[in-house]
Amino acid sequence: MNSDELMPDSAADAIPANNSNGNGNSSAAVTWNTKKFRVDYDMIQIRLTDQRFSSTNFRDPLMPCPPHHKQYPGHTTPATEKRLKELITRIKDGSGGDF
Repeated sequence: MNSDELMPDSAADAIPANNSNGNGNSSAAVTWNTKKFRVDYDMIQIRLTDQRFSSTNFRDPLMPCPPHHKQYPGHTTPATEKRLKELITRIKDGSGGDF
């Protein structure tokens, strides 16, 4: 068996072309850009995608998370936060003291 029989030199030799004149040289390429194909493609795309989805409704996953509203209520001031941190350090040190 000859290697030329196994692997032809060009793709045109390997893939037979079907056209009306039967000489094997296809001048018209197969096109998928037909009206039926576009309609079917649009219909499938509509079925597969969520039309109500918007990426603007979601935060950037690479940005740090904002503080939770229950963790830092709106009425917390820097002075209140400082006082709470001092209380936490006194409790952790064991000095306790007057709260």
